[in-house]
Amino acid sequence: MSLRIDKPIENDKDDLLNFKDFVKELSKVLYDYHKHNKDGLVISIEGEWGSGKSSIINLLVNRLENYKEKKSFCFIPYTSNNFEIIKFNPWIFSNIDSIFLSFFSEISKAIEKENPFFSIENKIGSLFKKYATTISTFIPQYLGKQTIAELIQLTNNEPSILETKTALNNELKKLDKKLVIIIDDLDRLIDKELMLILQLIKGVADFSNIIYLISYDKNVVSNSIETFKKEKGSNYLDKIVQLPITIPKISNTTIFNVLTQKIDEVLEDDLNNEIIFDEDYWYSVQPYLKKYFKNLRDVNRFLNIFYVEFPSLYKDVNTVDFISILCIKLFDVKSYEYISNNLHTFIRDYQYEVDYENTDKWRESKTELINNIIKNQITKKVIFQIFPS
Repeated sequence: MSLRIDKPIENDKDDLLNFKDFVKELSKVLYDYHKHNKDGLVISIEGEWGSGKSSIINLLVNRLENYKEKKSFCFIPYTSNNFEIIKFNPWIFSNIDSIFLSFFSEISKAIEKENPFFSIENKIGSLFKKYATTISTFIPQYLGKQTIAELIQLTNNEPSILETKTALNNELKKLDKKLVIIIDDLDRLIDKELMLILQLIKGVADFSNIIYLISYDKNVVSNSIETFKKEKGSNYLDKIVQLPITIPKISNTTIFNVLTQKIDEVLEDDLNNEIIFDEDYWYSVQPYLKKYFKNLRDVNRFLNIFYVEFPSLYKDVNTVDFISILCIKLFDVKSYEYISNNLHTFIRDYQYEVDYENTDKWRESKTELINNIIKNQITKKVIFQIFPS
């Protein structure tokens, strides 16, 4: 039993939500594209916070790195990757100028890494540096202000930029691999930084044999775009992204099954079967509890508290009650605080029943009170299960 760190999964063995089949098919699509196209491509992985965007990217990278081919140079056999993975994290930089310069610098370093001086990769890396230097003096002032079409026209009309860009693109066409540039968590960026990255992708760094793999919450990014543009953010994204991919919706049941599996491990292994667990009671409340859990981050938040608190309390509490109350505590703080401060509303105590002739009146009064005060419908149903009287 150990705390669960909230970070993306790295490999298939940690894939509790069965993304691997989805990722396998996506990797096949990219490999087929690599074999038959030299054009650049922009792919978006779209999903809400905690839906697994970064995990899917990690699993996809693992698969792409396994696409290798046997080749030879001067009759010397060697193995070549079909995809060169380059990760760029714009949200770690402090301002727009540093994002702009670091974008090309990171690409250049990644391409040149471990390649001999005379290789085409090394030449491409040098051209990226030259291209960045050529445009760095005046392009940043246009980014975020001009339309993509105007930006492309600007780069194509400036002789020094066009010459370097053409030379760079010609060398990229010679590559027998795809450069996959991953930009994760675009929705972390502030509005200006987001527009910079989108315009870089489409207006400045749109090259052959480069695949951009970007991830974001589409609603967040669309709203951010609309602070700059007089058009719908989703329409603007359609001009940039050729292959938008929405993460498959994971059911509450699937997510809750992950939770119950981890709870079972604690109950069966770590606490030596000392716990009395009422399965009938559990099955009566479980349909409501699972509605609290929207993603694996919710599961991990719950488990971290459960791992810390339950081992010291399990001999004194009903396990199902504890799990249920912990869910309310985590996902409906206001209701939890009300329960904590008004236990007499939920637990029968005869000193509060002096004005009532029978239990039915007491129950009716408390039910009406709970219905008026508890606003969360899930919590309300859980309460009526764990406080039936």
